[in-house]
Amino acid sequence: MNASAAAHATGSVAIRVIARESTSNHRRRAHRARRSRVIATAAAEGAEEVNNPTQTPAGPAAVRFGIRAELDFGEALIVVGGAKELGSWTPESGFALTWSDGNVWQGDLATLTNDAPENSVHSTAVEFKLVVVKPDWGGYWWEEGENRLIDMELVRTGCEVSGAFGGHVKVNAVEGGATPGAGSEPLTHAQKAAQRAVANVQEYPGAVMQPAPPPPPPPPPPPPDVPFTENAPTDQSPPAPAAEVATPPQPVTVIPKIDLPPPPPPATKEWQGGGPEWKWHRDKDQERAKMEEARNRSNGGVNLPEGPAKYIAAGDKEAPSWLQKLELIQSILGQGHRITLARLGAASVYLRWISTGALFCAEDGNHHRPNRPAEIARDIFVSLETVAGELYKHGAEVGEAERQMMRQIHPWLPSFSSEFACSEPLTRIRNIAHRSDISEDLKKQIKHTIQNKLHRNAGPEDLVATEAFIKRITVDAHPGECPQAFVDEFMLFYSELKRFFNCSGAIERLDAMYDTFEDETRAQVQELKEAMWALDDGSAGHDGLTGGEGQAILRALRASIDVRGIFTGGLSTGMRNDAPDEAVSQRQGWRLAEIAIEELAFVVLARALQSAGAGVEGEGDEKTSHFANALNSGDASMWGCAAAAAAAGMRHMALSMWRPMECNAVAHELEAWVQHGSPIATQEDALRCRASLQRARRLVEAHTQALIDGFGDVPVGLGKSFGLQEHVGGTFVDAVIRANVSFQLSRLISPMLRAATSAAGSDTAGYDAIVLGGPVVGMLQECDRLEPGALKENWHKGRVAPVVALVWGADGDEEVSAAGKQVRGVVLARDLPHLSHLAIRARQEQVPLATTEDEETRNYARYLVGQWVFFHVTPEGVILAPATDAQIAAYEAEAARIPKAEPPTAAPAASAPEPAPETAAEADSADDVAWEKNVKKKGKGKKGKGQKEKVKETSTPEPKVAETKVTAQGTVQFSDKLECRPLGDATKETGGAKASVCGELTHFAERPEAGFKAPPGVFVPFGVMETCMREAGKGDELTKRIAALDAAAAPDDPDPAAIEDACKAVRDLIECVPFPADLAAQIAAAMPTNSWVVVRSSANVEDLAGMSAAGLYESVLGVSTSSAAELGSAVQEVWASLYSRRAVMARRAAGLKQADAHMAVLVQEMAPATVSFVLHTAAVSGADNTRGADGFAPSRTLEAEIAVGLGETLASGARGTPWRLEIDQTSGDVRTTAFASLSTAIMMHEHAMHLGMNTVAVDYSKQELSTDREKRDTLGRRLAAVGAALEAEYGAPQDIEGCVVGDDVYIVQSRPQPL
Repeated sequence: MNASAAAHATGSVAIRVIARESTSNHRRRAHRARRSRVIATAAAEGAEEVNNPTQTPAGPAAVRFGIRAELDFGEALIVVGGAKELGSWTPESGFALTWSDGNVWQGDLATLTNDAPENSVHSTAVEFKLVVVKPDWGGYWWEEGENRLIDMELVRTGCEVSGAFGGHVKVNAVEGGATPGAGSEPLTHAQKAAQRAVANVQEYPGAVMQPAPPPPPPPPPPPPDVPFTENAPTDQSPPAPAAEVATPPQPVTVIPKIDLPPPPPPATKEWQGGGPEWKWHRDKDQERAKMEEARNRSNGGVNLPEGPAKYIAAGDKEAPSWLQKLELIQSILGQGHRITLARLGAASVYLRWISTGALFCAEDGNHHRPNRPAEIARDIFVSLETVAGELYKHGAEVGEAERQMMRQIHPWLPSFSSEFACSEPLTRIRNIAHRSDISEDLKKQIKHTIQNKLHRNAGPEDLVATEAFIKRITVDAHPGECPQAFVDEFMLFYSELKRFFNCSGAIERLDAMYDTFEDETRAQVQELKEAMWALDDGSAGHDGLTGGEGQAILRALRASIDVRGIFTGGLSTGMRNDAPDEAVSQRQGWRLAEIAIEELAFVVLARALQSAGAGVEGEGDEKTSHFANALNSGDASMWGCAAAAAAAGMRHMALSMWRPMECNAVAHELEAWVQHGSPIATQEDALRCRASLQRARRLVEAHTQALIDGFGDVPVGLGKSFGLQEHVGGTFVDAVIRANVSFQLSRLISPMLRAATSAAGSDTAGYDAIVLGGPVVGMLQECDRLEPGALKENWHKGRVAPVVALVWGADGDEEVSAAGKQVRGVVLARDLPHLSHLAIRARQEQVPLATTEDEETRNYARYLVGQWVFFHVTPEGVILAPATDAQIAAYEAEAARIPKAEPPTAAPAASAPEPAPETAAEADSADDVAWEKNVKKKGKGKKGKGQKEKVKETSTPEPKVAETKVTAQGTVQFSDKLECRPLGDATKETGGAKASVCGELTHFAERPEAGFKAPPGVFVPFGVMETCMREAGKGDELTKRIAALDAAAAPDDPDPAAIEDACKAVRDLIECVPFPADLAAQIAAAMPTNSWVVVRSSANVEDLAGMSAAGLYESVLGVSTSSAAELGSAVQEVWASLYSRRAVMARRAAGLKQADAHMAVLVQEMAPATVSFVLHTAAVSGADNTRGADGFAPSRTLEAEIAVGLGETLASGARGTPWRLEIDQTSGDVRTTAFASLSTAIMMHEHAMHLGMNTVAVDYSKQELSTDREKRDTLGRRLAAVGAALEAEYGAPQDIEGCVVGDDVYIVQSRPQPL
């Protein structure tokens, strides 16, 4: 167990044990990891009083309590807090409430004074907690969550505290008190920003818009599937009154926030079980009764789906003891078992509950010494550690999420060091029970309560009993009753027991291992201890983050990183499964030490927030706190300290193996931007700082999401299976997240990001306008991605209602219309490059598109889901608000001019063609998903045995097809040979527009005035694919399957599954035919020896005016020309990509027949790009873009987006922003509108081409384009000159892709730019 089982139950003893690691007094360390998300000071906020069955009539009291709590018989409810009337955080002196009908606990306080120093962070409010007093043994059950607050302004006029224990509690002024603005609900940040955006747009008379929508009504309570919601009331709780003011919308995957003080590390977790029972003899009848009770606790998992959680719930019925429960976990995680996310999540929940008493353990009637649990723990530990290493590992590959979930297992396993793995461990207690200097009565209690129980069926409850016994022989003992020698020996036993249950803190662990360290390590450990002592004993002072206190905090953070790095360095390799016992035991000690130091860093980061004067998140003052105000002012000292603390937090996340390369890169960036003063002194500085902070926030959010995904619904489901109170399972994941370093980081980063965003002049409403357009009116629907079937059709007055889509994810290659023709606007809840393929398509389809990563903006958008909304994207701002009746009526009037469409009738699904014969087992569906990906790296896309159908070559070729074909896109000339041709010879008719332009670029680049180079290559003409299929005897089959695909896509409401089946049938056929060896040899011979090439598509239905099809078809990177098989496989992948579901749906939306689509392939030598870029020669983001009367004139402003490494990062729409430049062609001025924050880059090293490609985390503090403005301006002007030349050459705005290699600019593509 990784918890001091009675941190609250035994009072001062447990507190003294942890005092050395505390960064504040014991009342702050006693608080739990979660509190109610909505802690209202309603009168101060202007909320209207509502009826509540737990409220009491107003009276003369300063504070009146009315708390609903259903407690067990003999329990009582008290209020403990930071006022002398509330016991000054001493539960023995807390304010006792009195039970009344309806399970409402009441009490009146005539006065209330604040213990906090004047002008301190908490001087304006009294903090308090609700505490349950346990009967008989005098323990306390502290309410989970953060401290609640009573505003002292309300106390002066009289207030009442009402709500439910562990749930929503409100602090309201009594009737007649000062309630400014009563009856009005404060607007959220997003709502205020929306109003400002409306006002901004109204200042521009040229902007077309409907009347400004009114502020939206208060949002409803969040739906039950939102992860971080309030505890739902029990079935016996009365329903909330209908008139109650609704709570604001809650985030889904963002980091929840808490007030100071922080939750304690796992070493001091609260014991949730019952207290010890003093025994003078063994009672077997009671043991049997307890055993039956433990077995009947679970319902066997009848409410759970098949899986690890159900297995545990069912197995628990036969596992009453702690040992048997550990064996149950061993049966899914021990050696020889697969390590999966589902198993780790279920085991972590179960293990934590049995270790903290949420699920009690009983004796099982057998006799097992503590060495047996130690053996089980060793087996589980070895199983996890053999796959955990980054550099060396056994067994199956595990991902980043699995590694984070493993960290939730380790702290709760017992120790298996030699002192506990021996045949008779923990024998000291036997000697204590036979001492001659204590009474016989005391001997019997020790023997039967602790000794015999521990040696029969050890369990976490034994630590509870031991800690309670310490209180008995010290605090509660009569003078002279317990000799000091006896107490000292009992404390030695207690230390042994703590080591067995692994509940020691970081400093205690380091002390225990101190003698094994080398001198350098000892010095680093000593530095950490001294830094922590300075914080604990007050010598660091309390002068804030920018004073001596802040320096002491940063010293402790740096020291914790240094010491933890020693342990993680030794743990970076996976453990051999044949390692000796001593090595395995040492590794467990090191693993637990580094986890404990991470917990220590959590506490220090909380101290950093406290010393900075950070506001109380969730209480409305975090944006106006001292910390936020100092950041907004650009205070260099505050920014320096905050950035250093945030960088330290990022390094701790890296040490936890969460995307370590990127976390370290972001930490280095944050430190670099504050080296020369305020990082937001200028707009460009603020943009650069904002990019790094956005990147840090993404890392934190991704880590939180990994934990959410890892646990899933297991805590709630298992909680129901075991009959636990609803909040135990409902708040489980919330509590885990709130006890993590990433959580404190989110509290640091959020105000820093707000300040940087404001200084950068970005949209205050949190939006980034990608495609201008609107206004539109439609129903707001949410979906994960823009894909067929993602959005439902809602009929409104005989027509399909228009839709504004709130989209939570994107690959960058989606077709807007693929989700439905009813889509009129898109709000993407993540960043996206402005010139990405998705943005291009939205521009082509004239669908306004805006993105946001602002938490409040996303929450507000989610609240609007299901409503009619008004959506307008302009250069001045983005408006998303409830549509007014007038706006809806205007839409209906406009729609009435269009003939009504009849609601669709169910059309029979097109029958999919018969699947091609397989030579072995059916292909794994995961392979089909992999074939759909847009970017294929070296080695991917190869067909393994049994994965694709094999077709024997036939000696009878099928008849040739016509050499030319006229389609709506122009004439296609087919080759009837297996050939490739020089790229410079490509024409639109023989190789498609892309190959033709790339060929022209090679000629253009030879001109002295060109200013760029173009990579050489070859192209495989139209018709070669069909020739290949005919010579394999599959030409007719290909024609048949394409016809079936056309049939499947023909209906107005096609079946997505039928289309996918038909697409797969065509792709399988193309990829199953052996690639001609002669053709592979021709391609390789035309390229430099042993070179690396990119194999690209060039269809007759892409790179056309009005249909760019950007990113729709495959590009295979990093293909070696020395491998004929790899080269042939890449060409076939590109051919087959003509029939991906995305491509088929895009052509269907454009009204094209599938049989009219044809694919040529171009092969070019890869260049080891330093950076890649996309250039639009006509500005699309609101800059002035003049056009003449003929519809075209040279662009005045060009836009460029630039990313490190190869261009696939830009094209794929990776999350984050590239460098974004706007270049004025008249003046040559270059304006930076965004700095790069893309997480990774695909690199090919110039001097090590044979190594192929690799993905690296980017440190932008080492990138010239982030650190040197002259470099940015020079590159921007150079790209503008190239863009202007190409626009002039082709006579129209161009969408250009290219890269920079050394001092050379390479252009790889130029297509008509959608406007």
